[in-house]
Amino acid sequence: SSPDKGVQYSVAALRGLDADCLIATFGHGQIDATGIQAEVMHLGFVTGAPALAQIYSAADVLLATSVADAFGKTIAEAQCCGVPVVAFNDTGPRDIVEHRVTGYLASARDSDDVRVGLRYCLEGTFDRGYISQRARDAFSIERCTEQYVELYRMALAAAKGERSCPP
Repeated sequence: SSPDKGVQYSVAALRGLDADCLIATFGHGQIDATGIQAEVMHLGFVTGAPALAQIYSAADVLLATSVADAFGKTIAEAQCCGVPVVAFNDTGPRDIVEHRVTGYLASARDSDDVRVGLRYCLEGTFDRGYISQRARDAFSIERCTEQYVELYRMALAAAKGERSCPP
């Protein structure tokens, strides 16, 4: 129900999509499927990594049109499962999705471009192994730890009045 989730952009894009597909949603609440030509199935609130991984792995594409994501955990999770993602290019997902390689980054708040991205992902061929490995490398515990250590070093240097540049 929150406009920050951007569901209105997903629904508008899906209403103009003429692909033969099944749309699965999960989480709290349901979308208004009026005018969407495809079958819409709501899975409800899903808990547990195995269940989520199963859902992501069965998908051809994840549609994530949040307008206020700083990161996008579902996007990273889907990409770890090798799933291309359609998201906006002005929020955190632009750091996760490699445009036209691991998904599609649509223009901000542009449902028509989201639809273009959906078609691109549904009709294109993606290296799901590459998508998965890229996400796993980027978000591994080791990689994240290295980034936190560097951030703390920079913060300590700044607190001491030293000049520190990011690597």
